[in-house]
Amino acid sequence: MEKKFNESSLNDLTIGNGKSGGNSGTTTNGGFDVERAIADTMKRFNLCHEGTSSGSKKNKAVVSFNAQKFIKNFFDEVFDLLKMECEIKVRFNGKMFYVEICGDESNFFIGKHGILLYSWQSILNLSLKKHGLKLLLDAAGYREKRKNSLSRHAIRAAQTVLRTGVKYIFEPMDSWDRMVVHEALHSVPGILTHTEGDDSTRHVVIELNLANVK
Repeated sequence: MEKKFNESSLNDLTIGNGKSGGNSGTTTNGGFDVERAIADTMKRFNLCHEGTSSGSKKNKAVVSFNAQKFIKNFFDEVFDLLKMECEIKVRFNGKMFYVEICGDESNFFIGKHGILLYSWQSILNLSLKKHGLKLLLDAAGYREKRKNSLSRHAIRAAQTVLRTGVKYIFEPMDSWDRMVVHEALHSVPGILTHTEGDDSTRHVVIELNLANVK
């Protein structure tokens, strides 16, 4: 029998937006329609187009893509649409942009179990992917909270596997979450972790390292 990890058990990761009147999963914020704001912002930034050009039809000059400026302008537009006093911090490690939304209202961009945070991240990555770039989005320190909580759950799951011999299957998670689980259990004796599934169904499996079983 296989035991599945239930995302809803991460109660300490449930960070509400504080403006929905307790209605979990809402996409509104004080009367603002988040989905509408997302659609409007995508339209303004032409996220469905491959690039930007200027000049005449006979002599078009391709405008170089400034990713950091694009990210900043994108969120400035979002903050303006939602009438929020927030700001972003952007850093680049040579491979990926790390963007953090800061401010008293930054919790709004997290949503229940991070669903809004991952949605905003996906939207930005749709455009950055065209330029061979990628972004990891954070808000109000959510990533660190999730990392700590998910690591604790992974360790408890590994202890259960060691005790029972039954493999443990997590529900589908994004690549960052899967990396957290793999890293948390990398040095646990007698345990192996690997990823299974395709696309949105990719998940981590914890099982006994049979090579260490005598």
